Amino acid sequence: MSTGRHILIVSQNQRTVTALIEWLSAEGFELSVVNTFAAGKTHLASHPDVLITDLKLQEHNGLHLALRAQTSGVAAIVLGPDDPVLAKDAFALGANYFSALPTRGELVKLVTDLLIASRGQNPDALASDADAQIIWNYLGNARSGVTVDALGRRVLLH
Repeated sequence: MSTGRHILIVSQNQRTVTALIEWLSAEGFELSVVNTFAAGKTHLASHPDVLITDLKLQEHNGLHLALRAQTSGVAAIVLGPDDPVLAKDAFALGANYFSALPTRGELVKLVTDLLIASRGQNPDALASDADAQIIWNYLGNARSGVTVDALGRRVLLH
């Protein structure tokens, strides 16, 4: 049963996995980490609260996991190459897309916002302390390389 803070990570990149585990476990999130599309598909059945997946999963595509997540009401974050077409595809599936691993602050803020939004609350409600407001301002600043689409989803393109 989900604690409301369960994140499924599907990645074959050890550097990405190490960073995500360090950053998200320090924030108290419950993590499930797998490195194949098949395992990700299986773990989606446990209904995590957020999916973070690589785009490239050997012969499979992380967008397929994002689609499965979306149909189950699970928020998704896709990590892939700098490609506006892939970013657009991710957005069409309701996923957030990053062409590079976001910073710890960006990722924690986004995951927190996704969790709040999934509960029908206003994501800005957490931006009451100075650190959260600084992160929000950074994420909303297009000059920083972060853009926000019409539905409020963020994408970081480098």
